[in-house]
Amino acid sequence: MEPLRSYLPFVLNVSAEHGIKRFIVPAVAAENWSHVESLAQDHPQIFYGLGLHPAFIGQHSVEDLPKLADKLSQLRHQCVALGEIGLDRRYPDDAFQEELFVRQLELAKEVSLPVIIHSVGRHSKVLDLLQTVPDIRGVIHAFSGSKEQAKQFVDLGFYLGAGSLVLRSAKTREAFQEVSIGSILLETDSPDMYLPTSSSRCGTPVDLRTVLHELAVLKSLDVDQAARAFQENCEKLFFLGKT
Repeated sequence: MEPLRSYLPFVLNVSAEHGIKRFIVPAVAAENWSHVESLAQDHPQIFYGLGLHPAFIGQHSVEDLPKLADKLSQLRHQCVALGEIGLDRRYPDDAFQEELFVRQLELAKEVSLPVIIHSVGRHSKVLDLLQTVPDIRGVIHAFSGSKEQAKQFVDLGFYLGAGSLVLRSAKTREAFQEVSIGSILLETDSPDMYLPTSSSRCGTPVDLRTVLHELAVLKSLDVDQAARAFQENCEKLFFLGKT
């Protein structure tokens, strides 16, 4: 989010012109929880999540968990998720990643919030750990697994996040082709994930339009029909009222 912050009003206005009127910005570490909270305070169309992201494992400590619990005990209506949380094979300390992940799943269950899960190269382990904390709802952000793993996540009641990977990977398209439209959320993860055609290598929320068209073709749906379905999925998972 930081690369977009300096021209955020412009990003929000352009997004609104393209029909994108609400945003969910998840946190990644304790030090930026206040940042996403302030974004939501300043912009009522921005909602947020709080969590400890595995890519920032070196910044986390077990002391962050009670701090997170305290934050979530004072929930504001714009906090709609616990996340990002998860596992990532590219970063060290698998055991600590897994401990933080499970503890945050348990916390999400306590406060009845859906989770936004980051999973890179650890889908099988994420599936195993999710089964130790039943009745969790959420989304597998930027899903990149196989069609078999997609079905396993959906069977657990999870949504799959579809972003620019749908335009890059035949395996990802195949996985999304196999699941129902009722199990898919659109996302951008901007600015970090960007379209293959991007010269700036910086994503924006407007990229949703391109992903939407790709998925509509993939699912043999009219674009407006697909857009309504994805919006309803998002509203259902994050308890967002209709716009």
